[in-house]
Amino acid sequence: PIRTAGGLNILRVLYDGKHVVFAGSADSPNAVTVASLDTLAVACVLRLASEVCSVATHGVRIACGCEDGTIHLYFEAAGGGSFEPLGPLPEGHDGIVFGLAMRGDVLVSGAVDGLVKVWSVARRTCTPAPPGTR
Repeated sequence: PIRTAGGLNILRVLYDGKHVVFAGSADSPNAVTVASLDTLAVACVLRLASEVCSVATHGVRIACGCEDGTIHLYFEAAGGGSFEPLGPLPEGHDGIVFGLAMRGDVLVSGAVDGLVKVWSVARRTCTPAPPGTR
């Protein structure tokens, strides 16, 4: 087992079937750890500037929602085992990102600002809100 101080708030399995992703531990609130699903050996640790509050995975991509309203994207580097940052999405939220879900090219985020946003991961853009909504 991997032991963290204060337990974990977030746990996901990557769809590649090789990795487990966890975050939200009291000892490393600004980190996302990627470990081997078979051995639990740590493959890499993704460090962010703000506390990680939500994580979504799909294929070899990881999205991290943070306390400061940013959403960061990562993808598995060629050869596997490490993840490269794509950086934050250009228009985050005004407040903590508590919910993320990803399927294919679509990422959905929800935050304390009361907004649900739908993103294209490939284009790194947010779908415009319908008229009459904020």
